[in-house]
Amino acid sequence: MKEVALFGWVPFLAADLGCLFGGVLSPFFMKLGARVLTTRKLAMTVPAVLMTLAALTGKAPSLGLAILFFSIGGFAHQAISSTLLTLPADLFPKRTVATANGASGMAGYAGGILFTWVVGQLAKAGNYGPVFLCVGIFDVIGAVVLWSLLREPKLTAAETT
Repeated sequence: MKEVALFGWVPFLAADLGCLFGGVLSPFFMKLGARVLTTRKLAMTVPAVLMTLAALTGKAPSLGLAILFFSIGGFAHQAISSTLLTLPADLFPKRTVATANGASGMAGYAGGILFTWVVGQLAKAGNYGPVFLCVGIFDVIGAVVLWSLLREPKLTAAETT
């Protein structure tokens, strides 16, 4: 437990750095010539792939590796979060951005409530393996959905003002 306390701050620092990383990914891909929505998709996909390492947390052979895998997960998830915060402004007319952002936030919180309940049920049973597996693959599934469904919006001149 003492070792956990010594390094328990590392995942939080990694998550903070992930926020910064997510903020520079889209501009990086824009400099390479990608369109705005493609940059957002790429900026979600790169950390989603990194997120798969978080699935190894529960089976890590040492505490140090468990903290490393969990930290990579925090880093990747926050990179995704900082990227996705910009999507409503990219996709919707100015007059509906706040509504779209609120609806996506509500959906995210509802998912968080459900996931927290599921984690609690699994924790009672002492089985964290499925939790880390889900954490490792859900963002990849989200990236696949984003690539499948997200298209450039067709806005009229009146909608852009």
